[in-house]
Amino acid sequence: MPDNYLPTKGSALLIPSGTISNPDGKHLFVILTNPCASDLHLLVSISSVKPGRAHDSTCLLEAAEHPFIEQQSYVFYARPRQIGRAGIIKCVGTGLYVAKDACEQAVLQKVCAGLSASPMTPRWAKEYYRVNRDC
Repeated sequence: MPDNYLPTKGSALLIPSGTISNPDGKHLFVILTNPCASDLHLLVSISSVKPGRAHDSTCLLEAAEHPFIEQQSYVFYARPRQIGRAGIIKCVGTGLYVAKDACEQAVLQKVCAGLSASPMTPRWAKEYYRVNRDC
């Protein structure tokens, strides 16, 4: 990734989010906002749909809706993250986060619409997005 990486609305990143069974795991995260006045971005993760396992069906993404997605996946609205722009830039620069292809506009709109619609999205995230979606 070039030294001049700048996160923007629609950017996608692989961010460490391992579990006990997969400590080195990373999930694809999508940035839903440009930086706000406090220089923060709102991000949500994408997880694979697994048979027999509950998931939020508000926003399902099919294989190839993003180049990184290989099987049906869902947006995990229950745990959005606010991450500072400088932190994202630093983590991409060190290789901790891996920049992936940005989302196409239609996919980004679908993911953003789901944030407000999902019953799993925390109130703070819905309000943050409402105030900052057009930044």
